[in-house]
Amino acid sequence: MKDKSGNFLLLPVRKDIPNQLLLQYLPRWMDNTSPNDLGIVRFGFEMFPSTVKAEYGVADWVRPTLYNILAFKPGMKKIDRAWAVCTSREYSKTTWIAKILPLYLMLVGQYGIYHNSRYLLPESDYIRLRAKTQDKAEEKLTNVTMEFSNPRVVEFFTDLRPT
Repeated sequence: MKDKSGNFLLLPVRKDIPNQLLLQYLPRWMDNTSPNDLGIVRFGFEMFPSTVKAEYGVADWVRPTLYNILAFKPGMKKIDRAWAVCTSREYSKTTWIAKILPLYLMLVGQYGIYHNSRYLLPESDYIRLRAKTQDKAEEKLTNVTMEFSNPRVVEFFTDLRPT
């Protein structure tokens, strides 16, 4: 949500924000108002600039797909939010769906992710990633978990604790 000057506003959060740096960025990341205005895309570009480069933009499937995945309104059930994403090879599926989306749900989700500035998505208890082989599944999991030691992630999310 933005004010009249176009500045992002902080929406209600689930827990206290541990530092000023996160407080500065969280309003930009927590709301997903349309396929052209997605907090998750800003999060990806700003948190992982060596993984996704803003100057290249995103593949044409990314914005509408992420918007639909993050759509929520009261009364939706788990099955209403289950997705399978199929696109051509080399179209950044692994980057956006198997890395940035789970990190977004874990890191930003603990404070709150909104759909259309109105609906707070339920916090994710677990995230399921699929792969063709055990080795590929482990690789996807490693790609996510290694980011928890990324200095940028540690700087923003200072309260991270292993569970």
